[in-house]
Amino acid sequence: MKISIITWDACFRESFHTIKSFCEQELPVEDFEFIWVDYYINENETLLNTISKYSNAHILNLNNPKTKLWHLGECINEGVKKSSGKVLIIPDGDILVPNNILREIITHHKKTDGLALYFRRWDELKIDHNPKLSYHISHLDQCCRLTNPTNYAGLISLSRTTFNHVQGYEESEIFSGPGVNGLELYTRLRNSGVSIQWSPMKIYHPFHRSSGSSDKYRNSLETAKRKYQWIMPYAGLEQSWVVHNRELDLSYLASKSQVHKYLDLMPSIKPIPWHLNKLHSLIDRRL
Repeated sequence: MKISIITWDACFRESFHTIKSFCEQELPVEDFEFIWVDYYINENETLLNTISKYSNAHILNLNNPKTKLWHLGECINEGVKKSSGKVLIIPDGDILVPNNILREIITHHKKTDGLALYFRRWDELKIDHNPKLSYHISHLDQCCRLTNPTNYAGLISLSRTTFNHVQGYEESEIFSGPGVNGLELYTRLRNSGVSIQWSPMKIYHPFHRSSGSSDKYRNSLETAKRKYQWIMPYAGLEQSWVVHNRELDLSYLASKSQVHKYLDLMPSIKPIPWHLNKLHSLIDRRL
């Protein structure tokens, strides 16, 4: 069962420990491949040297101009197109995993057809970060905490057939930049009747600086969430609205054309400072 591991970047990773963590697995190198997809062109010397150590790893640069905001979905979808595995593993680009995780994944997929397997990400807090220790699982296992039990972006594995069935990750420009791409994919997987499981195996996330929010009016959205629970301030108003609509109809399998049907119903949001009452007015028109 050939495995393809596909992760992504946009020239902002501070460390490349994820490559070593996945490429130094118990599984023979001929049984899996590792693809590092960058939205731009990444010529970071540390990245290039790390990738070059492994015969089954390579970089895929998408060559987008730096003026264009990065898109996680476009990175992963393009990586999948260039991959050859029957099982796809899609991790966050800054996690560490046990060296038997690929065997764990194969075991689960052999038992259950059409499975989407998630792993809970355990986070190192800033107070526990130690540059000399924080990229070793022995340290992380002692100090990491489960800060978000449903972090859908930490690590997912699924068959290529299942990935294609739900048409991969969302590529609408609404989902550019930081946001809830993982939750959006999870919603469509669940809507389509895919078997979803959570592995008991931990994955680990060393502390690093936040990559920020996709909506610079996050404080206003935090306040608005008190009235409208479907708002996810980190994701921004537009992404929250799309995911909210998909939550309302669990039988709805969204395709690209249906996504744009949703978005066409949304009044455009101009990037201007909002008074909170104006924000509530915009939200009310979407209910």
